[in-house]
Amino acid sequence: MNPEMRLDQIAALLAYHSNVNTADVAAGLNRPIDDAAAGHQAFYDIYDQQAKAMDPSPANTGLFFIRGRPGAPFAVIAPGGGFSYVGSVHEGFP
Repeated sequence: MNPEMRLDQIAALLAYHSNVNTADVAAGLNRPIDDAAAGHQAFYDIYDQQAKAMDPSPANTGLFFIRGRPGAPFAVIAPGGGFSYVGSVHEGFP
């Protein structure tokens, strides 16, 4: 992966998805950043510190919480692609 790669080139990293809307991806990635900046927890660890000390490989494993309107219906989004890559950037966050 090239750290200089632009967001509009991200589809090149996705073997099974080529129709990636850059504006949707950017908005989706900015949402948890904005939530965290507003003081809201946006990421929830799955493993506690003790488990991470025993095996650090899943240290960044967790769930993102994208807030909606209080009392409104909600959805649980589970991006696919775990066989090759997880589609969070183009399926989950947008």
